[in-house]
Amino acid sequence: MCLILATDIRPLTTKERSMIQTFPESWDVSGNKSDIEQIVGNAVPVKLAEFVGKCFIQTIRSWQNNHPERKIDERGNWMLFEQRNKYTA
Repeated sequence: MCLILATDIRPLTTKERSMIQTFPESWDVSGNKSDIEQIVGNAVPVKLAEFVGKCFIQTIRSWQNNHPERKIDERGNWMLFEQRNKYTA
């Protein structure tokens, strides 16, 4: 068992927090510390967004396979009704 003493704990640096948020290591922004901390704190990690997006797509495809009567068009929109030509001669 490894014990960590409270004296060994330090706050993460702004750079460390930005790396957790998946900012590139080379990321450098100007501004005061407060503004930079807010940018990092409000950021959505890119890898998290990618993971959530992939899960969403997988769920939609699974649902579509289990409900073949529902369709999704090429832009990813639900086709709740049969598409009909709006403009007929």
